Amino acid sequence: MKVSQVLLLSSISFFIAQSAVAQSCSDQIKKIAPDSRYQIVDGSNGSEVKDIKTGLIWQRCSLGQVWGAGQCYGNPQAYTWSEALQKTNALGNGYRLPHIKELGTLVEEACTSPAINSSIFPTTAVNDYWSSSPKASDNRYAWSINFDEGTVNSDSVYYKTTKKFNVRAVRSANSVSYTHLTLPTKR
Repeated sequence: MKVSQVLLLSSISFFIAQSAVAQSCSDQIKKIAPDSRYQIVDGSNGSEVKDIKTGLIWQRCSLGQVWGAGQCYGNPQAYTWSEALQKTNALGNGYRLPHIKELGTLVEEACTSPAINSSIFPTTAVNDYWSSSPKASDNRYAWSINFDEGTVNSDSVYYKTTKKFNVRAVRSANSVSYTHLTLPTKR
């Protein structure tokens, strides 16, 4: 089989596997991150949203994707923790890797696969996303949130130099206090 045929078959298999995952939301659980919680940032062509509750501005696409025509194109890329820190800072405009409590504000507890508002953050990978928060007791590890179910727990602490996870960039719109933010709980 030719290399081009193998690549084509691999691409088709990947697309089929990705499209087989469909978000599931419960009507029995009140949504904590509805569309009304977010505003499109002026001048961003829709690529950024401001969370009205926290004052944070988020990129709607994961790193590796490009915003256009109302959606994210391409595949989210995975990075080591230090690569994630560098890539988000390199975006400029104050973008950075969110700390664990900031990242936790994106979790939509009423939904799974992905556990995020998918109309605001389309094509979010159902994988772990890095936070900038290292583990307090062992700096070799850092926290992440798995957006399949929106969980953050001891299983989400990973060795920073070998694991590669997805990334979503954030910036502050103004001075924000994070003392009121809480982490999502495991279902």
